[in-house]
Amino acid sequence: MSLVLAKQRGTKLSDVMISYTDHNVVQIPGTQTEYVLDLPESKTNRAILFVPGMSGEALGERYIRLAELATAEGFALMRSQGWKDSQDLLTKSLKGIHDDLLACVAFLRTEGYTDLSAIGKSLGGALLLYGGFKDFNRMVLWAPAANVAAGGTVDALWETPFSKIDSLGDLSISTAALAELDSHVLLIHGTEDAAIPFENMQMLQASLKYAELERVMGMGHSPKTTQEGEILFSKSISYIKQ
Repeated sequence: MSLVLAKQRGTKLSDVMISYTDHNVVQIPGTQTEYVLDLPESKTNRAILFVPGMSGEALGERYIRLAELATAEGFALMRSQGWKDSQDLLTKSLKGIHDDLLACVAFLRTEGYTDLSAIGKSLGGALLLYGGFKDFNRMVLWAPAANVAAGGTVDALWETPFSKIDSLGDLSISTAALAELDSHVLLIHGTEDAAIPFENMQMLQASLKYAELERVMGMGHSPKTTQEGEILFSKSISYIKQ
C-alpha cells in the first residue's frame, strides 16, 4: 500500500506538512531526504527505517520485495533516500545525513510508530552504527561498510563532506562507541563479498553488545539473483519480527 493511499485513509500526514514530489515519493520539510512509506493492510505501531548503500536507489523497484515482506508481517517500511547516487553523496557529511535520519525517526514517531527497527545496506549500515542511534530495538545491517578502531575517526570527520574524505576506509568507529549501542543487531554478509572483508563483520560482532552474524552462501556484496534477494530480505524481516 503506497503512502498516497495512506493519506486517503486518514493518517496525520497533513499535520507535518509533507510535500509531494512524485506520486509515491515524499520529502520531509527541512531535509533533502525523500522516501516512500509502504504500509500494511492494518494499522500498526511497528515501523522499519531502511537506509540504502552508496548508490541510493531506495525508492525504486529494487526493494519492492523487501516492502512486500515487511508489510505482510505487519510493519510499515520507510525507504529513505538522503542522496540520489554516489556523486550526490559527495556533497553530504556524516552530520548532515545523521540529522536527516533523525528527522525520519521524528516523523515516524509523530505518525504513531513507537516500535522502531532499521535495516541498512553497506554504507547505510555504517551510518546507522556511526550515528549511535538509540531509537531502534533491532537493526539488520547488510555488509556494513564500517571500520572498527580503538579510537575511531568518526568524531573528527563528523562535519567533513564526503568529497574531502579520500576513502570510506578513513572512517572508523571506536570499540567503546559500539559497546554503548543497546540495539539487537543482525549482521549479514555474503560469502563472495569482495568489498567488505569477513573479518570486519567479526570485529563488529565482537564489539557490539547484542549481535549475531549470518552469511549468505554464494552472495557477493549485493544480491544478484532473485533467490539471493529473497534470502536476504526474508532473514532481515524474520529477525526484526522476533
